[in-house]
Amino acid sequence: MCGIYGIIQPGTKAADLRPMGEVANRVQAHRGPDQTGITAADGWLLAHRRLSIYDVTESGRQPLDYADRLTIVFNGAIYNFPELREELRAKGYAFQSSTDTEVILAAWLAWGPDCFVRFNGMWALAIIDHKEQQLILSRDRIGIKPLYIHQTQGLLAFASEPRTLRKTVVGGTALNLEVGRDFLVHGWQDHRPESIWAGISQFPAGHYAVCPLGAPDELTYTSYYHLPTAIRPGPIAALHEEFQALLTDAVRLRTRSDVGSGLTLSGGIDSSSIAAVMGPGHRSYSALFPGTPYDESPYVAAVIRDTGGTNHPLLPTWDDFLKSYEACALGQDQPLASAAVVIHYRLMQLVQATGEKVILNGQGADEIGAGYDKFYGPYLREMLHQGMLPGVKATWQVAKNYRMAPDKLSTRLQRRFGNLAPETFLAPAFAAKETFVRNQDKDVLSTSINLLTQVGLPVLLRHEDRSAMACGIESRPPFLDFRIVDFLLSAPTEFKLRNGVRKAGIRESLRALLPKEVYARKRKLGFATPQQRWLEEHSDFFLTEIKTYLSRPDALLKAETYQFAQRVLERKQTRHYPLVWRWWAWAVFCRK
Repeated sequence: MCGIYGIIQPGTKAADLRPMGEVANRVQAHRGPDQTGITAADGWLLAHRRLSIYDVTESGRQPLDYADRLTIVFNGAIYNFPELREELRAKGYAFQSSTDTEVILAAWLAWGPDCFVRFNGMWALAIIDHKEQQLILSRDRIGIKPLYIHQTQGLLAFASEPRTLRKTVVGGTALNLEVGRDFLVHGWQDHRPESIWAGISQFPAGHYAVCPLGAPDELTYTSYYHLPTAIRPGPIAALHEEFQALLTDAVRLRTRSDVGSGLTLSGGIDSSSIAAVMGPGHRSYSALFPGTPYDESPYVAAVIRDTGGTNHPLLPTWDDFLKSYEACALGQDQPLASAAVVIHYRLMQLVQATGEKVILNGQGADEIGAGYDKFYGPYLREMLHQGMLPGVKATWQVAKNYRMAPDKLSTRLQRRFGNLAPETFLAPAFAAKETFVRNQDKDVLSTSINLLTQVGLPVLLRHEDRSAMACGIESRPPFLDFRIVDFLLSAPTEFKLRNGVRKAGIRESLRALLPKEVYARKRKLGFATPQQRWLEEHSDFFLTEIKTYLSRPDALLKAETYQFAQRVLERKQTRHYPLVWRWWAWAVFCRK
């Protein structure tokens, strides 16, 4: 992982562009603490901060030139680069380093845009083709690695983080209030092409784009990857074998590193599966809350017992939260979605303290493997469509699973029928109507696609990237290997959700590898934290921040917000706690 930056501005001298590259490298220094570099010419500049993972020598310094024709800045990892390098050598291409970056450049010369289809990895990259006098931008299939752009007449700039663009070409801190409205009303983030910062948007996942160096307004996008939209038939037993083989290979590729690797372990199905595949000797890192209803210590202990790994636990406290939330909020550059974001940041600090530079994580498994409760509704519709008997049977099985977690059912019912309209607390500056409409979750497959592309995975990937990179760590998600994504999306519903059990396919495929305690658990905690308890025990802390924000003349929440938040916490109306949290997070985000 690294930090990249670039600007295309015809008519501007290299000497005038270079200061912007220097600013960008300072702003993104945390993303690449090992090396730095700038290449500039009249009309364009590329800047880079490097976190050295493959070939940690000077040979990997970027911007990197190749064949007297190409210059690249690259953030991410191409896991199958050794195999691609041998294929390219057979075609006559030579290499001066052992980096994946150099392989990307040779691949572009050999295959053009088709090279992106051959990559197994995560990336955001920019290539200057001096012969064709053009810029090529590309982002990985799922959008694991970030890439933000700012485009005005005669100028195109891009960076790994929005703050970098604000410090160099955008200027000011104007907000996109439509995006802000979505957060305050629904808690949605990273669900649109636009960012929360006016004038800055996200480069789309699964695309590449080309523009002439002399015409930055003419950026042309092309999609090179499409999520599956059809179910493929197949015997369930064979699918279990195929999935286990795919995950094993995905983990194998993502443990490739010249600096070692570890993993974040929660004790859930996803991270436990990765630990089991990694096998004896792996190093793991866990945020644990012993003695609480959301403690996963027994499951983590079972994984360590059965796999022979070494675990480094973090036991977060309220004081840890107080010490870390401001730095975490600064790094995220958006309102904090939950306390889990801060705890994850603290966990990354623990990983950094041990010297670990590469970490594997379980992101994506819930979205593609039907791991959330929200899959139950589409699942039941599918079963009812098959007939009355399958529908009734499925309904009973789902109800049985919900009885195992009555608190979750109660919370969902309270939120759904709470009769509260969060938009009534918004100031008139916000749009009266929503401008973003979520796609419908018509069935299990469409629910997965919506989670991957809209409200769901994108915000989790941003949390992972910003917190890991703030600590100089490369975070790799095996479940988002495109082969696994394609496999699970196209697998039959009964593979993913069976007998009312979520994530059945992943669970059964890895049954022989998982501790029996982990395999048997049905209740999903996610990345659980004491957020509710902290809101109650430290209500003055949260209310004071909200009150201070409301005293500002430019506040975008109405004055009665404070009284409502105070009443909610006094009466312990837990169904409204997420709303109070969002108000507090917004107030912190808007500090001057």
